[in-house]
Amino acid sequence: MDAPTTSSSSSAGTSRFTSALVAGACAGTAVDTLFFPIDTLKTRAQAQQGFFAAGGFKGVYRGLGSAVVGSAPGASLFFTSYELAKHHLPRAVPALGTDSWAPALHMLSASSGEVVRPLSPSPSASSSLARS
Repeated sequence: MDAPTTSSSSSAGTSRFTSALVAGACAGTAVDTLFFPIDTLKTRAQAQQGFFAAGGFKGVYRGLGSAVVGSAPGASLFFTSYELAKHHLPRAVPALGTDSWAPALHMLSASSGEVVRPLSPSPSASSSLARS
């Protein structure tokens, strides 16, 4: 006979945090893997020297690794802060826990994710800062 299992709020919180962290990394990796070649082709189509001179259809996944290394941490931070905010905001403002305020809860949670995302050490973030 199996022993009864108990779950504490601490382990549930850790599980929620870990799930959000892993889900964010997987989502960031999936998005980059799917859209990286499309973005590469779009960039080549806009190149001054012309599409085929800029590489055409060759090597559209070249550089994907560094893009994933940069996006996975940012997406993980977004998902984690979103889930934590969605869990803790109704405790601070009980009205956010009601169905009528659910859109506001999700909006505020997503905003917290967008505020935290730039804190990740991302090559794309540092390169965009260097360009400006």
